Amino acid sequence: MRKRTALFLSIALLFTLFTPLTAYSSLKDTFVFAATADVDSFDPHWGKTTTSIQQHLNIYDTLLTVDKDMNVVPMLAEKYERISDVEYMFYLRKGVKFHNGSEFTAEDVKFSIDRAVANPSCAFIIDFVAKVDVVDKYTVKITTVAPFAPAFLNLTHPALGIMSKAYVEPNDNILRTAPMGTGPYKFVSWRQGDRTVLEAFEDYWGGKPKTQHLIARVIPESVQRTIALETGEADLAYDILPHDADRISRNPDLKYIDEISLLTFYFAMNHTNPILSNQLVREAVRQAINPQPIVDIILSGRGAVADCIIPPKAFGFRNDVPKIPHNPENAKKLLAEAGYPDGFKVRLCTNEAQIRIEICQVLQSQLKEIGIDVDFQVFEFGAFIERIDTAAGWDMLLSGWTTSTADADYTYFAHFHSSKFGPQGNRVFVALPGMDPLLEAGRASDNPDERMRIYGEVEKILTAESVHRPIAYATFSAGMSAKVQGFELLPNGYHKLSKVTVEK
Repeated sequence: MRKRTALFLSIALLFTLFTPLTAYSSLKDTFVFAATADVDSFDPHWGKTTTSIQQHLNIYDTLLTVDKDMNVVPMLAEKYERISDVEYMFYLRKGVKFHNGSEFTAEDVKFSIDRAVANPSCAFIIDFVAKVDVVDKYTVKITTVAPFAPAFLNLTHPALGIMSKAYVEPNDNILRTAPMGTGPYKFVSWRQGDRTVLEAFEDYWGGKPKTQHLIARVIPESVQRTIALETGEADLAYDILPHDADRISRNPDLKYIDEISLLTFYFAMNHTNPILSNQLVREAVRQAINPQPIVDIILSGRGAVADCIIPPKAFGFRNDVPKIPHNPENAKKLLAEAGYPDGFKVRLCTNEAQIRIEICQVLQSQLKEIGIDVDFQVFEFGAFIERIDTAAGWDMLLSGWTTSTADADYTYFAHFHSSKFGPQGNRVFVALPGMDPLLEAGRASDNPDERMRIYGEVEKILTAESVHRPIAYATFSAGMSAKVQGFELLPNGYHKLSKVTVEK
């Protein structure tokens, strides 16, 4: 009897010991996701595209981050406070390591923020900072140029990932192809145009991820991303086109999710173009465009017509912005009044994302109705960004802008302040009378009601000047294996993967 009891106890002990191992081994050690485009830079200060930022999120941490409701929460700064109108204190986590084993300190924070402020590619996010002081090894004080209401929100932006001063300072270009941060995953390899491979960081301060490897596959065509899901080549795919969404939803081995986002598709006109510098022409173009079929057909109803570039989920959105009329006949009259009764020829640029190409095809057709002959040009994402960063590279464009911080300042200031021409956001190259003081007041005020009033005035100027034509508020979407757990779509489009697992 005693021998039998001992045997049962031994079996029970073995079961207890091996259950965690069995449970763990039921998970795949590699998570593959299909991205719409390749990385343009692994340096967070230079990588502008959403697909680049998706990699930055895994490799770098920021001082602060946001939760699924876009509320600010601690990250590398475990505590933070505002101590005056222009001073902020950040108390850093201790024991945090970079991927090369070196210790994260306040010197790295100062170096990273100073570098971002000096960088023309991302300065618009952080240019409110006047100086960064190292108080001690684990404390930083940031002083702003003036009171800045969305300071904490801006510091959550992935472009402000903290980097190692000792690693970057000797070679300022090193992060572009050999990134290194404190994030949950460390860089392994990059095969340009094909894939990026990352590996779980054993010493991550937030706990080692359960999935050992992340692989980002570059698959620009939406239907090919869907096929990759169906064949098991990918566990998750971003930016599913509406006509593929139903196909995924009907497959019991897959699941489809979407989320109202902070992304607005918009149509812009280059104000340095001699024809488009005429407000009558711009208003004619605006009235020729009808976004409703774009929402109904191309987006399959997943989205809404936009009359404002600020999306409904962001602070500063106003639902009292006047609707832009769709009136082709009046548009023709405006063109004639402007001196172009027979129309004119222009270049319309966009990137290679399928949904943007389809939107441009509709815009091309609608503008043709009023006599505007559109030469429609499609560019690879990096080439598209380079082109629209210069006034000479384009006439009209169709693009998307995500109000990443969920605060209107992030979008309005970058797009319409006269100091932000080119790469920093003001790609229509316009300086509007009265606009700069409004934008500066909007970011300085702590009073939400006052800020809302100011942004109402901003929209009045944009309407009067016919600056651009917002097209649609978009949704973010993803298809995935039914075995994927822990993935969340966030409204800013920056989806963190450190807690994602896949069952075998």
